[in-house]
Amino acid sequence: MIATRDYSPKHLERPVSSIKMSDLPDIGNVAVAYANSTVRNMQSMTQIIARIPKPAQVIMTFLAAASLTVPLLVTIPAQAAEANTMTGKATSTVAKRISGDVVKSAKDGMDNYMTDLNAHRNQANGRTDAIAAAYQGYIDEATIEELNTYESYAKAASSSSEADDWVSKINDKENAAKSAKEAAEQKAATEAAAKQAAAASSESSTASSGGFMTVSQFKSRGAMNWNGHRWTYYSETVLPGTALSIPGRHVANGAVCDVDGYVVLASCDYAKGTIVDTPIGKGKVYDYCPTSGTIDLYVH
Repeated sequence: MIATRDYSPKHLERPVSSIKMSDLPDIGNVAVAYANSTVRNMQSMTQIIARIPKPAQVIMTFLAAASLTVPLLVTIPAQAAEANTMTGKATSTVAKRISGDVVKSAKDGMDNYMTDLNAHRNQANGRTDAIAAAYQGYIDEATIEELNTYESYAKAASSSSEADDWVSKINDKENAAKSAKEAAEQKAATEAAAKQAAAASSESSTASSGGFMTVSQFKSRGAMNWNGHRWTYYSETVLPGTALSIPGRHVANGAVCDVDGYVVLASCDYAKGTIVDTPIGKGKVYDYCPTSGTIDLYVH
């Protein structure tokens, strides 16, 4: 640094110009530039001092040094003050810019936060009414009240995670109602299938062994000719037949049968108690039919 150099006359042949200005701070640059310009003047002064007597040389040397030092001390503070002023202005500009950026960044961050929060809150909006409508009959009033509470808390949540927690509770209630509905529907479907299977089984079975069609199939035809006879039917709901003596009377697969499972018949061509093959199975004559060649089947 310049402060460590010796600027006595015997060292003036080595000026401070050997110091690079880029290696010094701003104020140092000012000092070195000033010193370089004044040292050259001092070299000329030493040549004059060298020609005068020794005592005068000391005085002249002191005066020459003073003429260099005083302007330097005055100039450096002035340069420093100017530098400080420029630095202050630059610092103020940068500070204002940084402050504006910080405010804008904070506003953008808050806007993004609220946008995300509202998106999470809105997941609960209207969920109670929708669930109550979708699972009516499978969700009770207490559960609906809980859903209303969860929805209110979610819509007032102060963070996305809090809103998500309440939405999760709503989802749990909805899943429970959904499971209840599916279980009830599955049970109803199973019961309906069982009834349908029973009806199909009933229709697919003949009244007794030996038949080739069901009672329903025969009734749908109304009458038919088979095995040398005309076959028709009459219903116990129209003709109760209370006077008929039929042991173990009951209905099997749509036909009125006796204790042994024979279909009750009415005929004038066969005596009572005669067993006859019929389209719906074996039958036994218990009643009288006035038309010869016709046999009536007694059905429900």
